[in-house]
Amino acid sequence: MPEEINTAPTATDTWAGRMVFAALIAVAAHLGWFVLRGDTVSVLNIFADDAAYYLQIARNAAAGLGFTFDSIHATNGFQPLWQWLLVPLAAVLGDDPGRLVRATLLVQIIMLTGASLALFRSLAVRLPGAALLPAAVIYCFFVVAQAVNGMESSLLLTIAALLAVAAIDGDAFRGERSGPQWLFGLGLGLAMLARLDAVFLGVAAVAIALGMAVADPARRSGHLRLVGGASLVVAPYLAFNTIRFGAPFPISAVLKSSFPAVSGQGIDFLTWRDAGAGALACAWRAAAAAVFLRGRRRPRGGWIPVDLHLLVSALAVWVLLHLLNTALFLDWAIFSWHFAHYGFFAAVAIAAVAAGFTPRLLRSRPSVLIYWVVMAAMFIAAGARLARRADFPTPNWHTTAYEGAVWARENTGPDTIFAMTDAGLFALFSGRRTINLDGIVNDRAFQDVLAEKRLGDYLRSNGVDFLVQHALFGRDDVLAGSYADLDLRFRSHLHRSWSEPLIFSDADEAYRSRFYRSGDQQTLLLVWRFDGKDGVRESVAAAPR
Repeated sequence: MPEEINTAPTATDTWAGRMVFAALIAVAAHLGWFVLRGDTVSVLNIFADDAAYYLQIARNAAAGLGFTFDSIHATNGFQPLWQWLLVPLAAVLGDDPGRLVRATLLVQIIMLTGASLALFRSLAVRLPGAALLPAAVIYCFFVVAQAVNGMESSLLLTIAALLAVAAIDGDAFRGERSGPQWLFGLGLGLAMLARLDAVFLGVAAVAIALGMAVADPARRSGHLRLVGGASLVVAPYLAFNTIRFGAPFPISAVLKSSFPAVSGQGIDFLTWRDAGAGALACAWRAAAAAVFLRGRRRPRGGWIPVDLHLLVSALAVWVLLHLLNTALFLDWAIFSWHFAHYGFFAAVAIAAVAAGFTPRLLRSRPSVLIYWVVMAAMFIAAGARLARRADFPTPNWHTTAYEGAVWARENTGPDTIFAMTDAGLFALFSGRRTINLDGIVNDRAFQDVLAEKRLGDYLRSNGVDFLVQHALFGRDDVLAGSYADLDLRFRSHLHRSWSEPLIFSDADEAYRSRFYRSGDQQTLLLVWRFDGKDGVRESVAAAPR
């Protein structure tokens, strides 16, 4: 049986194929128009606070200060490839943070759209258009649209899409030619530098190539080429980290993982979409295992081309390994963009599976009508979701951080130093040096400071003038502004311990934001003057509230 589908395209396939590319362009145009024409506050609603860490570090690097968030301490708390790519952008636009944010989002739209068009063009050569359209809905609205948020996932998805094209069009897994495998290995290395937990994609690809080598010893060197290519890219970065920072991985990754101890807390961060992608990955691998157990050592055709089958198998293993790592070892700062590749896998897998059914199902006019009704409903639902993406109640956390940053810029001098958790947007738009109290864009020594309860001394020695708390819960007296004192402690995620308390009172407030809702609770952002005297704040005149 031939490897490629041997069904002549129908009118449904033709129109569906056209709509795939129209949808990709339409989503890109919608996002681009919003980024260019939306007001700053609206645009910030889709821009992650963590993304502002990247831009602040890029601005400092472009200014010749090195990779530092607070302009005081060096850090490696970032995914390297995305950070490096942002430095030239910051060198050109760094003086205007609003323009830098918009430019970053536009770069993401261009990258994602170009890679998506290449991916679906490659799939369209091998699969019927009717199978691609439902996959395109998922890809456009749940992959591309969600990845335009300033984070590194956009770069990872771009590289993943290009790797998918190389796998489908080339010979990445079967090892019949060495050149494509070396190039694919280099691409895997770039994916890992885009996001280090893409190592699970590397493991999956090598495992698939190794399986092909077991089935056919003539291809036994294929997996070694993948490992060699990826190592050439990743090894220098890991070596530099080890020499410069004492560990191969960035501090942000170290703080979020309990490995080798099992925490199990990551399960609480998983959504039904993550679980659904995991179930689809399990189903795919179970089906592949059933074929193997029946004695078919490798794919020999059918409705799915061999290289596409191997690609989806690798993506399924990637999802399962990532899901397992998240559930067992991650216990903090887990966000939706960490799972962006789940939608990527789901879209490609659904296209592959649908290719086996649509030619048989769409043989009558009623079935064709039902198909288009379902597709229209999917587009309407997904489009409505996209339209609501930036429609957040105001004020919210992003607008509150922005307003606090504007206050800091207008009411403090350029040499003022702040300290704050979740400090990305505040630091970027205030233009003030801000020490991050989470530690993810600080250095490893800061974790020792917290564990040894030397935070007060640390802040004094670094000349901190103000301390910011972006949200408070369970203290109605603080929200009302009538509290006698408030103890704030900050967690060392490396040592699983807390700092000594820093004590503040309502008389010490320098700024109090409007109330905003975080989840189902009301809270606010507060700024206290830090006088550095034994952790106790002296009274200062508060700014107008």
